[in-house]
Amino acid sequence: MHTLTKIIRLFIDGVVDDASASIVDVRARSIDEVIGCRVSSSGLCTIQVAPNIPMADIELRLIKHLTFDNYRAMFVFDAEAPHITRIEILLTGVHRLNHHYVSDRLYQGIQGLVSCRFMDIDDNDDSCIELKYDSRNLSRFELLSIMYSLGYSAQIDSNDTSLKSGIVVVQIRIEGMHCNSCVSNICATIGDLPGAIDIKLTFEEKIAVVTYDSRILSLAHIVTEIEKLGFKAAVSTDHYEIGLPLFFYNTDSKKQSPLIRSRFSN
Repeated sequence: MHTLTKIIRLFIDGVVDDASASIVDVRARSIDEVIGCRVSSSGLCTIQVAPNIPMADIELRLIKHLTFDNYRAMFVFDAEAPHITRIEILLTGVHRLNHHYVSDRLYQGIQGLVSCRFMDIDDNDDSCIELKYDSRNLSRFELLSIMYSLGYSAQIDSNDTSLKSGIVVVQIRIEGMHCNSCVSNICATIGDLPGAIDIKLTFEEKIAVVTYDSRILSLAHIVTEIEKLGFKAAVSTDHYEIGLPLFFYNTDSKKQSPLIRSRFSN
């Protein structure tokens, strides 16, 4: 790994899988100034170049060189394709001095993230960020959940009506499972409930992460349905918390509470 390098991120329209990503990777590495390259199946191309190379020159060369056959290279902020979705998020507790650090963490931690751009330069502790991601492999709920697992508190723009208040993510510890058939039975039962959005559960961890609309479905109903199947269920507090931008479930107060700060300072 070269410590003194410049990072260039491009979006390559036409990359749809690992095979096409490999083709672009080989072509990018054919440029002498390129030290390293990583191309994801979402089209995000992260390139390392020597530090003494003029940035503007190498960026234009890369865009020209990586636009070939059915592939079209562009700056990540200009990324446009049917599978690319744009979202604006307010990150609380993130100062502008940490923007570069935070964006690097998001690029590294979120597979399918194409673009990450901070949109303000104010000296406050809240930052507005524009994200573009590959909606073929990453849902908006998964994107926000990963951000929470990385320790960031994210709030959707209040004008965005695609995610409204009432969406809750809760973790439930389940005892009594004997095999993966038990997992499938629980997931099918909860997934069919009106108001259930998503459930993730593995036999090894025995903790169900349930996303639901609390305006339609209650936590008590979810727990009751699990217990009807013959399992013991309890809201878990000893695993990492994840949530969606408007609310998280507070197991102490038994009510929805606004999520207003990050789990650790940046």
